[in-house]
Amino acid sequence: MELQAKECQESLATTRSWKKRERSLEREHGPADTLISDFRPPQLDLDSGSALSDADMVPLLLLPLLWGGSLQDNSGFELRVQKSVRVQEGLCVFLPCSFSYSWSVWHPPAELYVYWYGARRDNLVATNNPNRVVSVETEGRFRLLGNPMTNDCSLGIRHARRSDTGNYYFRVEKGYMNHNYQDKMLDLQVTVLTEKPDIRIPEGLESGRPTRLTCSLPGYCGGGSLSFSWAGAALDSVKPQSLSNSSVLTLTPKPTDHGTDLTCQIKRQGNRVITERTVRLNVSYAPALTVRFSQGNCTALKTVSSHLPLLVPEGQFLCLVCEADSNPPATLSWSQDGKALSPSQPSAPGVLELPHVGAADGGKFTCWAQHPLGSQNTSLSLSVQRSPTPCRCEPEEQQGSWPVVLTVIRGSLMGAGFLLTYGLTWIYYTRDLDPGSTLSDADMVPLLLLPLLWGGSLQDNSGFKLRVQKSVRVQEGLCVVVPCSFSYSWSLWYNPAELYVYWYWKGPNTHRNSLVATNDPTKAVSVETQGRFYLLEDPMTNNCSLGIRDARKSDAGNYFFRVERGYFVKHNYLDETLNLKVTVLTEKPDIHVPEGLESGRPTRLTCSLPGYCGWGSLSFSWVGAALGSLKPQTLLASSVLTLTPRPRDHGTNLSCQVKRQDRVIRERIIRLNVSYAPQNLTISIFFRNVTEMTRYVGNARNGSSLPVLEGDALRLVCAADSNPPATLSWAQRGETLSPSQPSSPGILELPRVESGHEGEVTCRAQHPGGSPHVSLYLSVQSPLQLLGPSCSWEDAGLHCSCSSHARPAPSLRWRLGEQLLEGNLSNASLTVTSTSAGPWANSSLSLRGGLSSSLRLSCEARNAHGAASAAILLPGKSGSLEGVVPGALGGAGAMALLSLCLCLIFFCILKARRKQAAGRPKGKDDEDPVMGTVSWGSKHKPCPDSPLDQAPPAEESPPPEGQQDIYYANVTFLRRQSQEPQDQEAGSTTEYSEINKSK
Repeated sequence: MELQAKECQESLATTRSWKKRERSLEREHGPADTLISDFRPPQLDLDSGSALSDADMVPLLLLPLLWGGSLQDNSGFELRVQKSVRVQEGLCVFLPCSFSYSWSVWHPPAELYVYWYGARRDNLVATNNPNRVVSVETEGRFRLLGNPMTNDCSLGIRHARRSDTGNYYFRVEKGYMNHNYQDKMLDLQVTVLTEKPDIRIPEGLESGRPTRLTCSLPGYCGGGSLSFSWAGAALDSVKPQSLSNSSVLTLTPKPTDHGTDLTCQIKRQGNRVITERTVRLNVSYAPALTVRFSQGNCTALKTVSSHLPLLVPEGQFLCLVCEADSNPPATLSWSQDGKALSPSQPSAPGVLELPHVGAADGGKFTCWAQHPLGSQNTSLSLSVQRSPTPCRCEPEEQQGSWPVVLTVIRGSLMGAGFLLTYGLTWIYYTRDLDPGSTLSDADMVPLLLLPLLWGGSLQDNSGFKLRVQKSVRVQEGLCVVVPCSFSYSWSLWYNPAELYVYWYWKGPNTHRNSLVATNDPTKAVSVETQGRFYLLEDPMTNNCSLGIRDARKSDAGNYFFRVERGYFVKHNYLDETLNLKVTVLTEKPDIHVPEGLESGRPTRLTCSLPGYCGWGSLSFSWVGAALGSLKPQTLLASSVLTLTPRPRDHGTNLSCQVKRQDRVIRERIIRLNVSYAPQNLTISIFFRNVTEMTRYVGNARNGSSLPVLEGDALRLVCAADSNPPATLSWAQRGETLSPSQPSSPGILELPRVESGHEGEVTCRAQHPGGSPHVSLYLSVQSPLQLLGPSCSWEDAGLHCSCSSHARPAPSLRWRLGEQLLEGNLSNASLTVTSTSAGPWANSSLSLRGGLSSSLRLSCEARNAHGAASAAILLPGKSGSLEGVVPGALGGAGAMALLSLCLCLIFFCILKARRKQAAGRPKGKDDEDPVMGTVSWGSKHKPCPDSPLDQAPPAEESPPPEGQQDIYYANVTFLRRQSQEPQDQEAGSTTEYSEINKSK
């Protein structure tokens, strides 16, 4: 009784709180609903200290249950969550979820608690109720991510295990309200880990610069049994930093690390590697130079010592090879005493060949390595050893003394010429002098200059060398640089003077040579080449490089170089000429797009012509549908266009044209690739049934309704105009639908439309520029079906019922004669009762009193798509069968008599034909007179009318002549049947058999 009293007190407290809550709501919102306001807990009139009886306590104890059950409505309980989720072992997954539940302002305030349960073992895996304990296996791994008060039931799972595989359901509790959403279960599938880690290098690796490398596993959120480790030759003693879901390695690479492998491994329990990724390091490092040489060829190379000079005999072949160990490869070049040298092999600029080492080749040679991380150089000192021509002691290679003889003869002739010239000059100036007189100072000058002039005539031209390409090819209108270096003989005895150099176009004779470029301000160059041919470097550095821009066809020809310095250095390098060839312009312009084009973002596009340096007769222009009224910016040797592309510009052509005198000579056309967010997201609708081919219906607008007949086939095609193509997906009621064709996720096929397909379907386009969606409501409609009607006689009269099924729901009515009966009505003669539930409509009709035999009754069903009706033949009452039975018996007797007569006539005709057959010749006895068949089993076949004791003949006739085939007969005795013959004695019977012929 104490327990009952305690429960009673709790019920009374609840009742008082309800009443207080009701009064506050009435003050705020007016009187409550009639059902609720009329419901009052029973008033108890108890004296102080008295107890309730058992009969009085029952209503109070049941009151909370009845109150909660009367207000609870399951229609408001909905859960939106994915049906199936797949996650790899050890990784994490996020499950979006939202829910709704039935709740009324009349319910007492209470906390909202939500739960996720495993359906297999019914174990609690996640909840926000602090008083409930979750499963030890899932504790800390399954957790609620959203706030249940905002109807968010999203679930997060990390470090998934294979044992987590199974179904899960959601539960909600609030006060006396509780509900399990077991009709919407979540299917979780945990598969084997196949994902590989990612190694991220934020920028290129550079030798000596610390760089952070990050290893992460997509889908891993930490807190599990997975661990990261690094392996590679570049690590040495480097210790990586382990984060919650990744590992960071700070690496300072060395040049020796370039090209080595670096591996990030994922391990689980016991350092067992389960997956890994390996990358090859690309380390940038400055060049390290080495110079090697060879005499005689470029194969057997030796390393040059940096602190000792390289001694090479005069006239020897010398090959110098400069090598640079760097990444990326460095650009190599050679210079001698500060003067750039042309490479011996353009494809191998680090190779310098000196075919015949001379005295002028001595000096300091430097190899330069140009590199983004720094330019390096190394030098060597070349010392040329002058020695007499070496004696070739081999007898077979003896050349005799002719070289010595020729040298002596040449020296004698030069000496005799000098003496003869000096003597004649002396005689000329002294012919008129008196004895004892001397020459004046003016007369002495020619005599004193004569040795110098003679020495000049004997000067050796071996110091004049020119290093320049023999042939250069350039396209018309473009530019070209001709590298060139020279040397000349100069003596300290010469007077200081300016150094002037000249480039001449070599004409058919010396009088037609044309000066094209010089540093001599007193000389005028050709008008045709003025401003187009120019010297690039200072000649004082022995650099004679020539630049040519806006090349013309008339520039083709041979060019030679000349040097002048003071009175004694005047030399034409006619043995080393430059051949210039000007060809037709075939080079196309280049259009450079620095980054991808994006709709609405201004981008600079540059058009340039390779080899063109401006100042010429060429001009640039742009052509394309995307230009509009844009005006490009023209630079010296290129054109810049600032373009703000639009979606419709994608796929259009943009052309950069190179013109000469407004005539297009070359152009480059590119197709614009413009990225833009999805637009014009549409749903195309296709219907198909058995009798006709697929036919196109049209595009659905967002939010429109589509009526679909149940059982039909429907195809919805979602299309989005975007670049790159958007990722399309379909969803219904918050659940993602599996695509009908994985290769075309925008196609949703329903081979047979069912009532469960009714609702809103949404197509969503996932794109970096935005994710729009379009929705369509499917309204499933079923054809009109009329079931019945059926009628039966009852004590009260005639009772008929009729049912119909259709979407939208049909309406039923009765037609009694000319009178229409619909809805619910009742009078003295009839009663009509109509009900409907969903797609079903039912109606019953009860008729009382007598009915006329000519009365017509029908049931009619109709909806928006048509109508159907069925007439009823009114059944007669049981009392009316008295006159029907005799008539029926009479008709049956007449039919039996007619059938008997027909049978007798048939048997008479059959007997007459058998008698005729008995009188035929023996050769035709084998043919059945009635059936027209032949039996090969015996010569005589017993007639059905013959007596049983009449045996067939013992002899069998052979087959007819000429019949060579053998036939077999199978005889099967079916039954023994008695028969009363007409011509034999009574009691005789005939045995029937079935004979099958086989061959």
